[in-house]
Amino acid sequence: MRTRITELFDIEHPVMLAGMGGVSYSDLVGAVSEAGGIGTFGASTMKTDELVDEINRVKTITKKPFGVDLLAALPTQVEEGVKAVVEGGARIFVAGLGVPRGAIDYLHKHNVLVGSMCGKVRHAEAAVASGCDFVVAQGTEGGGHTGTVAT
Repeated sequence: MRTRITELFDIEHPVMLAGMGGVSYSDLVGAVSEAGGIGTFGASTMKTDELVDEINRVKTITKKPFGVDLLAALPTQVEEGVKAVVEGGARIFVAGLGVPRGAIDYLHKHNVLVGSMCGKVRHAEAAVASGCDFVVAQGTEGGGHTGTVAT
């Protein structure tokens, strides 16, 4: 099956593992990517060295694309995290609460796709206007720090 998502992420199936903190670590990320979807780390609670270790571990599980989800509300984490994303070879970067323009530019410079989780239309419009390549539309029940609007 070919869709916009499979083409954008260069994956076989239009399945994206949510970057759930405390859940989406290397074993699950690697399994989803290896099965043809795109696994995404939930790295909001990881220190940079932990993220690097997890990225290295997933690369022993699969050679297929994977991504990293960080909380953009933590500026120092984003700055260090996007460097680890690039150096580790992640294909996508996703964040809730917006993605700083400098991070978008840095990631694009290194051919990493950037996504933003959005709970409102205006947030999605702002994400696209700021340079994000895709948005993940989700309601508050998705747990992705997108506000109080439910799907």
